[in-house]
Amino acid sequence: MTDKKMARDYAEHNQGKYTNEFGSLYHAFLAGAEFGKKHDKDIEIPFKGESPVYSTKQAAGADIALPKDIIIKAHSIVTWIDLEVGFDIPEGFCIMLQPRSSTSRKWHVLCDTGIIDSDYKLENIHCGLVNITNEDITIPKGTRIVQLLILPVYHATNWKCLNNIRDSKKGSGSTGD
Repeated sequence: MTDKKMARDYAEHNQGKYTNEFGSLYHAFLAGAEFGKKHDKDIEIPFKGESPVYSTKQAAGADIALPKDIIIKAHSIVTWIDLEVGFDIPEGFCIMLQPRSSTSRKWHVLCDTGIIDSDYKLENIHCGLVNITNEDITIPKGTRIVQLLILPVYHATNWKCLNNIRDSKKGSGSTGD
């Protein structure tokens, strides 16, 4: 199924219930938020600190490296690691900070990340790391620990209350699995 067909089917299925300034979800995708598509226009994002790096031409996320060695004691949490980088994100976009797939596999740590809004201007961003092992871990300076994704932001203009919808009591997800 093509991305445009997927977006059109979703919009038709929801019969225009989810709209924005573009008129419909389908039109929002056509306006530049198509699934996984490279856009004709690059986004310039001023930054301070070390530049994030796309490790491959098709990488969705740009890697951010640790600015210094980090020591995490066994079974502990380092909650405020200053990545010493900040961004001037254009209005209409946000940055999603995510752990790199190798972070937990290689270092046996969990990474606490989040969303950086466009009004968080040039402030240093931070992440948290949780050591899930029985040993202290030292992660050296320069280790690519998180990645950032630049995403368009859409605001809901109509919220539909679903309080009268009965819970299926199936558990997690629609199947209960």
